Amino acid sequence: MIFRLGNRQRDRLEKLLLALVLALAAIAFSHYHWLWRQDNLLYDAQLSLWQRQPDPRIVIITIDDASLSRIGHWPWPRSVHARLLDILAREQAAAIGVDIIFNEADRQQSENDRQLAAAIARAGNVVLPVYMRPPHPQAPPMTALPLPMFTARAAGLGHVHIELDRDSIARRVFLYEGLENGKPLWPHFSLALMKLTGQPTGSPPRAKKGSALPGWQRAEPVLIPYAGPPGHFSRISYQQVLAGVYPKGFFRGKYVLIGATAEGMGDTLPTPFSGHSRAMSGVEINANILDARLGGLSLRPLGASAGLVLNLLLSLLPLFVFQFLKPRHALLAAGFIMVATLTLSALLLWWFHIWYSPALPLLLQLISYPLWSWRQLEHALRHLNHELDELNRQRQQLRIYQRS
Repeated sequence: MIFRLGNRQRDRLEKLLLALVLALAAIAFSHYHWLWRQDNLLYDAQLSLWQRQPDPRIVIITIDDASLSRIGHWPWPRSVHARLLDILAREQAAAIGVDIIFNEADRQQSENDRQLAAAIARAGNVVLPVYMRPPHPQAPPMTALPLPMFTARAAGLGHVHIELDRDSIARRVFLYEGLENGKPLWPHFSLALMKLTGQPTGSPPRAKKGSALPGWQRAEPVLIPYAGPPGHFSRISYQQVLAGVYPKGFFRGKYVLIGATAEGMGDTLPTPFSGHSRAMSGVEINANILDARLGGLSLRPLGASAGLVLNLLLSLLPLFVFQFLKPRHALLAAGFIMVATLTLSALLLWWFHIWYSPALPLLLQLISYPLWSWRQLEHALRHLNHELDELNRQRQQLRIYQRS
């Protein structure tokens, strides 16, 4: 009776130690983000399955290879852009986002700059980009504004900086960036466009603490809920618009984004969809952000505290379930728990727009079964050894009795 009581105590102690090891592993992995690569891979895989139809009010005018062949080598005279803006103004576009750098004067034909400035003023709804540019590699970043003559006539300015993760994939963006008395200054390009049409954009929050960019403040980080792979949005070639080859009323009431998509222009970034297709142009990334903001779609990661609690619960769940099952059913239960964890992550993303990475609980769930099986085997071996010892003891007693 004493041996059985000790065996039960040992069994409980082993269960507690195994649970403690898994809990400590979950805390360490969560704190140090050791599975960040696996987290990103799972996010990319789930996001690629979550495609949606983009907002029909968004159209992209592409500076593509066909336009370069017809109009000429880049950069084009700014009078060409002035013609395009006049066309869009006549077509009554709701807002025009020109994702092109205009921060240097045309030294050869200054009249082109004046024509473009006048066209921006006539349209009255043009948003120009603000870039982050360090003066040299060791210096803190600075704001690169368009020329003053363009800035004064633009209806809005917005930053177009995209945050890259450690694997150089564009998954997130800060809705406010810049520097003015220690606070974020510039809204994102998409917010500047929405403001022109009276769409709610919210007020800029406080800067994010611990910015990785000295002298540059960032706030309101969000994940980019891409609507689909490159080419997913309605688009038309720049040269087609100049030639008038488009349906009547095509631009009326729409958000028109103008930017480069031609090969070799350098304005492309890898996205979660890059595993299935080419990199995405910057103007289409901005279109995805605008689409999400117009649809009220704000995709954010689960908070650190809530994520840690969920990691602990899901990591320890198999140990709790295994003790009520027969050994031949435990493996099936482990597989079911892993599938349920993946499903939970997908539901949080698709229904509640919260990203929770299941990489850590999946890893610990995967190793919990062999650890539990090893413990069960050790327990069985101890029981068998005890029975053998008891049998040997009885045999010795029988021999002594026979001799006597």
